[in-house]
Amino acid sequence: IHRGIAELAYSLHPDVVIRTGDNVDSGGTLSQWNYFFAIERPVLSSSFVLSAVGNHEYVGDAAASNYFDLLALPPGPAGTEQFYSFRYNNTLFVALDTELSPNDDPNDPNDQYTQLVNALDAANQPGSGILWKVVFFHRPAYSSGYHGADADVLAIRNAWAPIFSAAGVDVVLSGHDHDYEHLLADGVHYLVIGGAGTALRDFTRPALAQTIYRDGALYHLVVFDADDAELSVTPYAVDGSPVPDAFSLGAP
Repeated sequence: IHRGIAELAYSLHPDVVIRTGDNVDSGGTLSQWNYFFAIERPVLSSSFVLSAVGNHEYVGDAAASNYFDLLALPPGPAGTEQFYSFRYNNTLFVALDTELSPNDDPNDPNDQYTQLVNALDAANQPGSGILWKVVFFHRPAYSSGYHGADADVLAIRNAWAPIFSAAGVDVVLSGHDHDYEHLLADGVHYLVIGGAGTALRDFTRPALAQTIYRDGALYHLVVFDADDAELSVTPYAVDGSPVPDAFSLGAP
């Protein structure tokens, strides 16, 4: 499945590939990283591939050292790659680490909460050239999947969702739940895109009021096309067929 996803991604010639964590099952097992890179080689050779760190990167590797050593990621505050932001043309991307506390730490001016606020504030300044804002991290802020009622999910929602809404974030990408779900909350589109290789988990809980579309039996990727007039979002199944949840946003 993972190889099929990687081949589909390569065939679409993306400029940037975003991964929402759990690139491998056990971050401390180097042989799994060897398989990961063998499968991802075509995409890695032709696109910028950027990731947020997931909980499985820390399995067997308390510092996720394999993840940080093997992936070339933009440095964030104080040189950390746990959370960072970058601009590609007219789009701002912000990566966060949901294994850290989502709340503001008044004793740390470089905590990710502060960096999130600062990055979005800068993007919203006149003349920034930023039209689209995308945030990505591993554990979801909204989900009706297996982890949807977890305490850490609720903490992430309480800490970050008001910031996303106030700053006009367009799309938030997450994984962790092994399914596809599209939710709309306070003007922000949340996509849980956790079906790129591991075993899927079908939904056993009712959809949330914010849920627009969900599929618990779908291996998938999502394609974004951004220009100065429109951001279009199209999910595809691993066989290349479009999923009936495409949408587009007009430029602010």
